[in-house]
Formats: sequence, structure tokens, C-alpha cells
Amino acid sequence: MKLLQLGFLVALASGLAAILIFITGVSTLYYNRISDEDYEALESLQSGFQKCVVSFTF
Repeated sequence: MKLLQLGFLVALASGLAAILIFITGVSTLYYNRISDEDYEALESLQSGFQKCVVSFTF
């Protein structure tokens, strides 16, 4: 019975460790990957798209 409890604790600890590693990895994966130039291009595209949508409204 103690072996079963030990196995459960090991599985629980490894699951929590995997979740923590995943969260920290995903949060830093896309951190600051877009350049200022790309950001400005996206803003320009959005602005142009909004003007296009406004011109089609009745």
C-alpha cells in the first residue's frame, strides 16, 4: 500500500512540475518577438482596413 502511495505522490509531483515548466515556457516563448517595424506595419494595416470597412457601411 505504501508503494501505491509513493507512486501517486511521484506522479502528482511530476505532473505539477510539468505544468509549471509548460507555463513558464509558454509565457516566455513569444516574449518580445515582434519588432517595432512589424508593429507599425500591423497598425498601418489595421488603420487601412478600418477605413475600408467604414467606406462600405450604409
